[in-house]
Amino acid sequence: MKIIQSTIRYYPALGGVEEYVKRISEGLRGYGHQVCVYTSNLAQHTDRLVKLGSSDTKGVRVVRSYAFPIKLRHYPIMPFMPFEILKEKADIIHGHCFMSFPMDVASILSWLKHIPFIFNPYFTEYCNLSFLGKLYRKTLGAFAMAAKVVI
Repeated sequence: MKIIQSTIRYYPALGGVEEYVKRISEGLRGYGHQVCVYTSNLAQHTDRLVKLGSSDTKGVRVVRSYAFPIKLRHYPIMPFMPFEILKEKADIIHGHCFMSFPMDVASILSWLKHIPFIFNPYFTEYCNLSFLGKLYRKTLGAFAMAAKVVI
């Protein structure tokens, strides 16, 4: 089975979500699945981390996209990521982090391509009930919450 993981940051970036995505990606690879992680080149929300492009870590293909310097309340944008994911033929798309560009791209593309979508929200303080938070939940957030599985 071919599985796409879509997340803001990935190893060697440090953090709970980063470690979790790394572990499940390597675990799925251990079961014989093809796993490709689409992520940014960020260490944190603003710091550059690694070279762009594709790499292979323990059998997991990692595709890093440039994070556009304009950020909307901790929402870094990777403008080339949607085009990279569109090229892939996957059986499942797994998006991580509510209110994040990689997850929004993953949820919309899974809907457009009729591929099952799995979603890990990891709600944070950025998901408050402000006007923008409420607007997001009714628009882009609705795609995520319509996933086949929400973990």
